[in-house]
Amino acid sequence: MLFDMLSYVGLSWISTSA
Repeated sequence: MLFDMLSYVGLSWISTSA
């Protein structure tokens, strides 16, 4: 669902910025 997509994008963004 939409929330799952946001969670995936959020985790990816955090991993990239970390």
